[in-house]
Amino acid sequence: MHHGAWLILHMLGAFALFTALGAICLQALSGHSARQPLLAALHGAGLLLMLISGLAMLMPIARAGGPMGWSVGKLVIWLILGGITVLPRRKPETAKWLLWVIPLLGGIAAWLVIAKPF
Repeated sequence: MHHGAWLILHMLGAFALFTALGAICLQALSGHSARQPLLAALHGAGLLLMLISGLAMLMPIARAGGPMGWSVGKLVIWLILGGITVLPRRKPETAKWLLWVIPLLGGIAAWLVIAKPF
């Protein structure tokens, strides 16, 4: 598949992931701590789509032997965003600062792929 198609799928996954995370935080802030299957499915689908498309875009770089240290940073951020849903459900007071931290993590991930600092 063309790199541009993988990039669109990656962005679609990111949009789904950040929509789900924002909704989970807002749900916790409004006092509803019940788990929503739709939000969990959107979160999981976004994570899976980002992982598959991200690895597909990474393969040509790996084959060429280019520097890939930045990809480890992106994977760590992906893992954090995957597990961060536990915080607002168990401690709703964390949702306020998570609404700032989650986009910041997305910005750091974007910087890593653009700058490739290591």
